[in-house]
Amino acid sequence: MARPIRIEFQNACYHIAARGNARQPVLKSDHSRQLLLNSLLEARDRFGFLLHAYALLDDHFHLVISTPQANLSRAFGWFQTTFSLRYNRRHKSTGHVFAGRFKSHLLEPGSPQLQDVILSIHLNPITRRRYGKKVIVPAKIPALASSPWSSHADYLAGRTDKPWLDLSPLDLFGNYPARIGDILSSQFLPDPWSQVKRGLILGGPRFIEKISTLMTQKPGRQEQSWLRQHSQEQSRARAFLIGQLNPDPEIEIWARAKICGERGTDLAREKGYADGSAITHLLKRVDLRAANDPHFAQELERIGSLLQGGSPPPLAEEGLPVALL
Repeated sequence: MARPIRIEFQNACYHIAARGNARQPVLKSDHSRQLLLNSLLEARDRFGFLLHAYALLDDHFHLVISTPQANLSRAFGWFQTTFSLRYNRRHKSTGHVFAGRFKSHLLEPGSPQLQDVILSIHLNPITRRRYGKKVIVPAKIPALASSPWSSHADYLAGRTDKPWLDLSPLDLFGNYPARIGDILSSQFLPDPWSQVKRGLILGGPRFIEKISTLMTQKPGRQEQSWLRQHSQEQSRARAFLIGQLNPDPEIEIWARAKICGERGTDLAREKGYADGSAITHLLKRVDLRAANDPHFAQELERIGSLLQGGSPPPLAEEGLPVALL
């Protein structure tokens, strides 16, 4: 199994999840849930992270945390190992309790995505999957507000008597009970997971670029693969932008190759050419045209000046399709 990418910095916010090995209901009993919660709070005391929201289900759990000390891997490596040892000792079993390492998503603090993640994990215990889509199970709704295995009741009350639970995200909702009421009445569940960028990030364009910059400082193979895929997505965004500036397909290819630095072989594969040599000939053709046509040369210069100088413009704010982010 590939090593998960972990980007750590002070005051980073994360969604954390882990599922029982082979989908076993390792948290079905109240004792197991309390054992996990006790281990989590011990990790919190040791490593100083803040717990903002949680939901413990039969075969998995969800958390929202932040790390003032940039120590996610140490904190949750310790937590997962400690709980597994205690669980196996109690059940006289051996082997993995969870299916691999914990999953983490970086969350942009104060963002709509953070709100949707908290809503999603709080409502998770009353949902089930039907025809590939999550739906609310009405019969489960009454128990939600009184469950001790979720922070939903604390958000609903607007306060908590748990000194280890940090409700600072509550202010983002304005009126949390009203938001929940709207969801239950409309049956329209928030789906933040469809917005995860490259399997790692939930946030706006500027936050994504911030994380991409941090990623360049990590030399691992997984991080480099992530950056390549992110670069490809940026290229598609640039292509869309170039198409808005000038619909000529040859100008798009010229700009992506000459200005954005994309490889001719990649462009040839995307555009259906036999190989990279076709792109080379196209670039020479565009350059020759620019040498003989001052107006065309001026158009290339205009497009170049808009694309140069770092990242493409923030896409969501410019109204470009979110799928391109």
